Amino acid sequence: MLVTLDNLKEFLEINTTSFDTKLNHILNGIDKRVKQYCGKNFEQDTYTDEIVKFSFGNGFVNNTPVESVSKVTDLDGNSVYFNLIDNETGEIELYFLTNNRFKVSYTGGLLAEDIPEDLKLAVLKWCEYEYNNQTGIQSFSLDSVSTKAELTKSGIPTTVERILDGYRNIRLWLYEKYKNSYK
Repeated sequence: MLVTLDNLKEFLEINTTSFDTKLNHILNGIDKRVKQYCGKNFEQDTYTDEIVKFSFGNGFVNNTPVESVSKVTDLDGNSVYFNLIDNETGEIELYFLTNNRFKVSYTGGLLAEDIPEDLKLAVLKWCEYEYNNQTGIQSFSLDSVSTKAELTKSGIPTTVERILDGYRNIRLWLYEKYKNSYK
């Protein structure tokens, strides 16, 4: 989990356990959606047989920084030679040029104390939105007071999506890096 139930309760200023079940459901759902949106789990773990697309012999695993890579195999399970180029970006280089998918097993991700504060804030703010808008009301007006939920097309609060976009795994720059190498 990117944040704990205690972190969420402190953020929401809730001092009772009577809402713990509801808050856990919200927190688990948001944690899962953040990881899906960003394309990574963030937390340090051993990842087995992650499918990685290699372009010109280079590919990137999702969960960085990478502590170690135990193996790279083709989709049939045959081992291939590799070199871990960059722990921070998760770049792996094969000993041959290829534009195929391979399975990578590795240990990577962040320790709980190293999860960035802005990422935690994004989770907390999204949970806050879900907790405060449980009925699905998008906007309301009462006398001279009105409010409207600012959601993106994917249903994420706008301020949260701005933070999460900085953590998405989008590897388009790889094409730019190598496109002139093989003309």
